[in-house]
Amino acid sequence: MQFYENYLTKNKELSPVFWHKDGMPEYRKNLLDSDVVYRLNSDGLRSDEFKKNPESPHILFAGCSVTCGIGVNIQDTWAYKLYSDFENASGFFNVSLPGGSPTEIISNIFKYIDQYGKPDYIFILLPPIHRDGRYVTKDYIDRIVYNYYRSLEIFCNFSGIKLLSSSWALKNEFDFLNDLDTFFEIKVDDVEYYGGDILGDDGHHPGSAAHLVWYNEFKKRIRL
Repeated sequence: MQFYENYLTKNKELSPVFWHKDGMPEYRKNLLDSDVVYRLNSDGLRSDEFKKNPESPHILFAGCSVTCGIGVNIQDTWAYKLYSDFENASGFFNVSLPGGSPTEIISNIFKYIDQYGKPDYIFILLPPIHRDGRYVTKDYIDRIVYNYYRSLEIFCNFSGIKLLSSSWALKNEFDFLNDLDTFFEIKVDDVEYYGGDILGDDGHHPGSAAHLVWYNEFKKRIRL
């Protein structure tokens, strides 16, 4: 499955921000000097190997480098913490795309479902919306992201998939999604650090403290 689009990895300006053999982010030197261990599956994603139609509970995580967990060990990421709360989950499946934009992240979810079957749960943590500004103006981006996300929400409702999403961008950038039941906003005033490192070992991405915040915000909204 091609989770990294060719037009992204072949673009000289965009290529260095994606995690693939031809380009790594500027913080790569810090990753190499870090004690954090990165294990990627055969698709180049920080996830267990994907398999067709895994048993329930089938859980999928999606996002950018934050949900991928750049800078922290996998067990300290919000996604892995939430996955660990499920009994007998079929695997830790994560299509998070370092450097990815909201539309690219949602596109990867559809690619995954097409190839491996529909999950029981999908959890998403979106990056700032300006990343889609690589292509179009912000007003147009808002409409595109809303319609794209709404399509995913309708599909999940129809298929019986439990969808829950938020964003780590704390500037109300996704206020146009606030009327949707599957999206919640984490406001600056709501963020409390529960202990741990604010920055990850790469010195750029959020550390274990922030991941604990996101884990708690997702956990309190679901029933296991």
